[in-house]
Amino acid sequence: MDIEDMGRESVSLLMRRGISFAWDALRETGDLPWKPSLLARVSVEPTLIDESIYTGYVTFFSARFAERMGIGEASALQGFQVVLASEDCLAPLPH
Repeated sequence: MDIEDMGRESVSLLMRRGISFAWDALRETGDLPWKPSLLARVSVEPTLIDESIYTGYVTFFSARFAERMGIGEASALQGFQVVLASEDCLAPLPH
């Protein structure tokens, strides 16, 4: 396996783990009495030290804050990203 394959594999694994974590966290908000509208941004980017090594992030925002900051819109950020909304995560994550 060459380094490019390992990079792709890392990105895929980090995205799957991040999306799974974010989905479950957002799904739990459905049980709250005030039903907050939240977004989760899952992203994977190369590290600054070595571009062949990737790191993943999961960041949560209120939908109102995300709208003001343009989170979820197309961006020129490097790496891979997915934005999930709490309203879309009411059921368990499909396999």
